[in-house]
Amino acid sequence: MPQRFFIVGAQKAGTTALQKYLSKHSQLSLSAKKEFHFFDNENHDWERPSYKVLESGMGERE
Repeated sequence: MPQRFFIVGAQKAGTTALQKYLSKHSQLSLSAKKEFHFFDNENHDWERPSYKVLESGMGERE
């Protein structure tokens, strides 16, 4: 079973460069969507956050 992960980073922290380097790895498949804006969404119920929005976007690159 493939492992799934996401990278959390601040603006200007090098996450675009990291995504670029990871995309060149032959054994990795990155999601089609690069930025989910999950943690900066003020509409989330942070008492009971739902991670389904992250899982739905972690398919293979189109």
